[in-house]
Amino acid sequence: MCGLCGYLALRSGTPPMPLDVLGAMCGLLHHRGPDDEGTYISPDGRAMLGHRRLAILDLSAAGRQPMQNEDGTVFMVCNGEIYNHAELRAPLMGQGHHFASGSDSEVIVHLYEELGEQCVERLDGMFALAIYDARQRTLVLARDRFGIKPLYFFSDSDVILFASEIRALLACPQVPRRVDLAAIEGYLALGAVPSPRTAFGGILKLPPGSLLTAHEDVSDPLELQRYWSVADCEPVQGLTDEECEYRFRGLLDQSVSKMMVSDVPLGVLLSGGTDSAAVCALASRLSTQPMNAFTVSIQDVQATCEDAAAREVAAVCGAAHHCTSVGWEALIEDLPAVALQMEEPIADYTAVAVYRLCQFAKANGITVALGGEGADELLAGYDRYSKLALVERFLWRWFRSSPDWLKRVTAGLLAPAAGTYGCEALCGGVEGADLVWGGATAFLNVDRDRLLGRSRSPCLPLYNESVGQVVTEQRRRGADTLQIAGAVDLAYRLPDLLLTRLDKLSMAWALECRVPFLDHALVEFAIGLRANLKVRRGVTKYPLRRMLPERLPKATRLGAKRGMLGTAAIVLHDPLWTFARRQITDSPLLAEVGQKTAVRHVLERAVRTRDKLSCYRVWVLLNLALWHQAYFE
Repeated sequence: MCGLCGYLALRSGTPPMPLDVLGAMCGLLHHRGPDDEGTYISPDGRAMLGHRRLAILDLSAAGRQPMQNEDGTVFMVCNGEIYNHAELRAPLMGQGHHFASGSDSEVIVHLYEELGEQCVERLDGMFALAIYDARQRTLVLARDRFGIKPLYFFSDSDVILFASEIRALLACPQVPRRVDLAAIEGYLALGAVPSPRTAFGGILKLPPGSLLTAHEDVSDPLELQRYWSVADCEPVQGLTDEECEYRFRGLLDQSVSKMMVSDVPLGVLLSGGTDSAAVCALASRLSTQPMNAFTVSIQDVQATCEDAAAREVAAVCGAAHHCTSVGWEALIEDLPAVALQMEEPIADYTAVAVYRLCQFAKANGITVALGGEGADELLAGYDRYSKLALVERFLWRWFRSSPDWLKRVTAGLLAPAAGTYGCEALCGGVEGADLVWGGATAFLNVDRDRLLGRSRSPCLPLYNESVGQVVTEQRRRGADTLQIAGAVDLAYRLPDLLLTRLDKLSMAWALECRVPFLDHALVEFAIGLRANLKVRRGVTKYPLRRMLPERLPKATRLGAKRGMLGTAAIVLHDPLWTFARRQITDSPLLAEVGQKTAVRHVLERAVRTRDKLSCYRVWVLLNLALWHQAYFE
């Protein structure tokens, strides 16, 4: 796990980037890789690569990056882990390639020599990488299938710059520091800025499962292509419960096993929930010594306390349990630091707990941690998936086949009882939208119009078009509604929100987090399971729950999903509420883009109703205000 950055001059005659700028970019990534630094600069100065290393495998100097091939014509930097490096290494050695280290990343250089850009299709792991080919005079950027590791870039007619974090790009004179207001509207709708945009104008995310090739001295220098998409996953047919559980357990077991390979201490991030409990149980069975498991809770808030359940899970698994408790003052003190580390506004109220949890694990000597992200998307773990299935079964098929006038009448009659999401889905259905629409989770269309006081931007139509392609392809392949909903979340919400949160807040402490549920063989199997294999008699994540040891707490095996900090209503607790209200009302950005009365209405409604959506909207505005304060004030 590391940080990478670099530069390529697309046009001859472009002045080389000053070396002190490359040094500054590397310096801003120090927290991601405190163990070593390396750079490559081409003889003509047109290509530059920088790397900060967090040593995980082969801790010797031989694992330093950038790495190169035998004749010094291919250079590579990588952030992440390649889990199948050993099985790739043997045939490459048989083809005459010489390895200078035991590092997993070195296989990429030699695999690229054999397969070119298509080498990424053979990689099993989480990664963001850059390869400079001096022979072809090309730069290749690639990101893993699910977007576990981040990669950002900026380009104009003369240069392309890239980095693991936005702050490193902002160190470059060519990169402007400005707010992308269209992206902010996307954030207000979704709780995260949808790819490929970021909250900074001109800076883009490389989408998951994608390659970007930059060519020197051609008229159209940038070429973007997808090498993997969840839309192409096929539905799994004809499995019994027993066959499903057997295959799921086998794939998850293999995933946990290969993600435990490390030359540094390894632990588990453990809540009292199903997903991390399953990871802890499998890792403990595979480990030759007790696993270290880490939990966080907030003082004086019973609804957020996971300590007791996590302690019981750890005891059943034979793991050593460590818990840290965060007070309100410390939580508030952390919020600006979290906003700085996240680099974009992300409306996730558990982020501050993840930040403290990762700090706690690192302080206890852990460098690699296993987490439970991805299980909910694969196995319909969110409540809204079950609601979608019910709506489709009892209403949607009839609604979609009705004439337009009857749709409008039905939508009007059902709107008062449908709730905010249901109302927007019905309105979309009148216009012909699919039930699975990947739409707003925070401020709906009418609410954004009221808040912003202006017409909607091009950001969301482009997002909806992209979602629509996934939905259409999955429908064509015969997927059911829960399969499609999981695929949409896996393609968008997971990388843009949850995995960004995990990467930024763990790497703030030089902690590598691995996610066993996002092994691509497991994903391709689980995302294709039919709804009846994922949800049974109201019990979600059915294959996962079936495989859990009976000795685990019943609430862990069968309980409903609960967030790390309970619900969004935690924002109403003082002194957090006083802090949030002040940040929102004093924010220059919200004063510029938001209607003052609409902002005040959001705050007042949260206090009056205390409902989940109203409180979540406060978090949306708070994180936007804190982000703007961190980068523009």
